[in-house]
Amino acid sequence: MRYNRLQWVRIQSSDERAMDMAKSQRLPRGCFWPALIMGLLLLVLGTLSFAAMGKLWRQSNEVWTEVQGVVEEPYLAKSETSRRLSRRHSDTITYWSAKIKYRYFVNDASYNGDEELPEELASGLDVTEVRGILDKHPVDSAIAVYYNPSKPDRSRLTPMEPKSEFFLSLMFSSIYTLLGIGLLVATRWTRGKQNAGAALPKADANS
Repeated sequence: MRYNRLQWVRIQSSDERAMDMAKSQRLPRGCFWPALIMGLLLLVLGTLSFAAMGKLWRQSNEVWTEVQGVVEEPYLAKSETSRRLSRRHSDTITYWSAKIKYRYFVNDASYNGDEELPEELASGLDVTEVRGILDKHPVDSAIAVYYNPSKPDRSRLTPMEPKSEFFLSLMFSSIYTLLGIGLLVATRWTRGKQNAGAALPKADANS
């Protein structure tokens, strides 16, 4: 069958629109494999997190005991992160936190801990503010410590919030799993669109 010039232009335009539609509905070039790998990793992480829910639930029902501890060393902790300003320039941001090394006793046995103080900071960028918090906890001052009765060497400076911590873990597990599934579906859909685009028939003007 032979097409006239107008029919050929219409067929060619139809093929081009189909190709453009397939391209517009897939991931950007070069993102297929990174998205696939990231989706698998997130799905595995979410699955492992859900598998550990039983252990997390048992931990959430543990009752931690309060005991008086003694501050051994208050100190400044510094962490740095880079922020890219342009392709060639980046900036380093320094964050400060107030931490202490402390000692506490359980049944005449001595244990040590090293934790960040629970006081909230207006900004971790202000080292003066952090020093002010450390000044409130000098060496040999008393501080409340919470420890796990079944494992006395595990301690913290804030009371346990069992239910909220458990549901927070559940929320993050769900997010990881859903993101992983979403990325895998996107990559599968993209591959299908690529195959569909590659399989589009090429019209022959002389057929």
